[in-house]
Amino acid sequence: MAAANSVDVVLLNGLTRTQVEAADYTIYGFDFGMDGFYVGMSNDFVTRYFSHYHSAWKEHNDRGCNSNLKKVMRNFPNKTYIIAVAKTQAEAKAIKSAAMAYYDASLNAVREDKKSHDLSGFQSINKEYGTCTLYARKDTSDQHRNSSSERSMVLCEIVWERSKKRVKCIDGQFEGLYVQCSQKERDLHPVGAKVRVNAALAKGKNQLVAPKTDKLLAV
Repeated sequence: MAAANSVDVVLLNGLTRTQVEAADYTIYGFDFGMDGFYVGMSNDFVTRYFSHYHSAWKEHNDRGCNSNLKKVMRNFPNKTYIIAVAKTQAEAKAIKSAAMAYYDASLNAVREDKKSHDLSGFQSINKEYGTCTLYARKDTSDQHRNSSSERSMVLCEIVWERSKKRVKCIDGQFEGLYVQCSQKERDLHPVGAKVRVNAALAKGKNQLVAPKTDKLLAV
């Protein structure tokens, strides 16, 4: 797990990061080792992941966690998998049911019979197709709290620090501050490139924040 709005996942069944990020629905799995396996689906996987976790601490049952999952979710899964993707909710439900059968999802409230599903599209969790970090689609951070009137266009440079690309303001009153923004946009520009972006000062006043949907404009 990388941060409060992101989750590190393992890709299964030939999936790529691009496919998962573009998918309307994802079918995911939680591996708790000897404690069992859980399969779920969502149109916003990371938000759903933390919904599971927060629900695990509630005494009553709710949509976030069934009683079986509650007991093990408090410590997070050993591994989190993205099993498949789907375009519609109906397709996602069908794939989820088949995945529950294939991966013997003992932590789901309902058990599925393998004889009732086509399992040809699944592979063992031992056959991984890479790992990646996924981010929440419903952003509740400063990146969406600031109104457009609070943002201003700032000149920045793409720098390499702490083993990753970062965006650093190099001019004006915010010179020296880093900008929290879209990772996808950062990856589009080489280190040393100059870019402009609309950003506002974060509440802690130690960084700037830009909406994840905003582009970094090459200078």
